[in-house]
Amino acid sequence: MQRQLKAGPFHIKAITGREVTGIFSVLGNLDDYDDRIWPGSFAKTFLERGSKVLHLWQHDFCAPPIAVIKSLREVGRDELPPAVLAEAPDALGGAEVVREYLPTPRGDEVLAALNAGSPLQMSFAYDAIRWDYEAKPDAKYEWERVRNIREIRLWETSDVLWGANSATVASKAAFPFEFLLKQLSIHLDELQADPATKESRRNSTADQDRIDTIAKLAVELGATNVALIGDPPPAEPEGEDSAKSREPSSRAAEESSAPTALAYRSRLELAKRALMLAQRQR
Repeated sequence: MQRQLKAGPFHIKAITGREVTGIFSVLGNLDDYDDRIWPGSFAKTFLERGSKVLHLWQHDFCAPPIAVIKSLREVGRDELPPAVLAEAPDALGGAEVVREYLPTPRGDEVLAALNAGSPLQMSFAYDAIRWDYEAKPDAKYEWERVRNIREIRLWETSDVLWGANSATVASKAAFPFEFLLKQLSIHLDELQADPATKESRRNSTADQDRIDTIAKLAVELGATNVALIGDPPPAEPEGEDSAKSREPSSRAAEESSAPTALAYRSRLELAKRALMLAQRQR
């Protein structure tokens, strides 16, 4: 399971001494990654591991926490600050965190920034445990879908400079590279998880459509050596050698047939590794 990061609108509800209360995730709205987190998604993780969740700066897992989390809870729409509702009118609720900043150089720095009104945002690291998909209205591409997240395992919350939820002031710009990486990852996961891909010798039409989608995403990301299944083969120069190359043979027939699922499993494994490397480099 791949750990993911998501930003939420950071709206401060209260600052009392070193203790800050705020909303770190909006529930029910569609974010820039085409995800919608539904009310109740955090309920289990807050109950089971709320005391283990860390509060960091910029998701820095190699540095000590900058604050101690005092409480985590889901709140209803009626408890959301007016600013959240103004930016996310379809919000159904939110996830609230109360944390106490530690008297460390970085803790003091972030707390001072919050007290001064600096527009810091929040993000959190999580695993999506349960989710489903639905069609996205007015989608530009056929592979664009809305992911409805039903259950989350929360690992940490972070103060960050930039967020990614559409309800966050500084996140109005699109993030095409990260968005395409996410979509590519989803399709790779689905193709690898499909039992038909693992068991059958040849890919089904649905598998080939999926592979075409992966290729299109790779092209969107800038790949120049991708050919879709339906693409015509490159033209060959006329001559004696080219005439010989067009002679029928069992080997040519085999190469022109649909690619095997086994071959694509190997290619997908390499694609997954390249994808992980690209995400780390971002």
